[in-house]
Amino acid sequence: MGLFEKKEKIPDIPELPKLPELPKESESHMLPSLPGIGENLNREIVKSAVDEYEPKDNFRGIPGKADLPDTERKRTLEISGTEKMTKQAEPVFIRIDKFQSAQKNFNDVKNKIKSAEAVLRKIDEVKLKENAEISSLTGELEKIKARLKEIDANVFSRI
Repeated sequence: MGLFEKKEKIPDIPELPKLPELPKESESHMLPSLPGIGENLNREIVKSAVDEYEPKDNFRGIPGKADLPDTERKRTLEISGTEKMTKQAEPVFIRIDKFQSAQKNFNDVKNKIKSAEAVLRKIDEVKLKENAEISSLTGELEKIKARLKEIDANVFSRI
């Protein structure tokens, strides 16, 4: 005895009722016309969305609120270069791991700047020592030239 051996008789389905007739084309002019699709409709949609927007201040009473961006600043939204709308700036949320990575990179840059400053200070010290030594050598060279001139004037001028 198999699963598909039993054959059942399918019951007869009654006929569907007749649908009412559709109105003719002349009656379809009674429908209201759609608003023109274009810049005006888009501007109205954006304008109504911006007007209805009310930012929520979820950070009341949380310590460290001073670290959050100023929510009182206004941001200007320009559409097609003709209309300007303003809305309040929202706080920016970032992932903790990305913040920690950025903080680590920032500290690395600060440490590299400190080491570069130390190297520059050492270079300045070496430069000052070199300038002092060059000026002392220049002074000794001038003394030697003066002595040679004196010897030349005393000894060789009598010949």
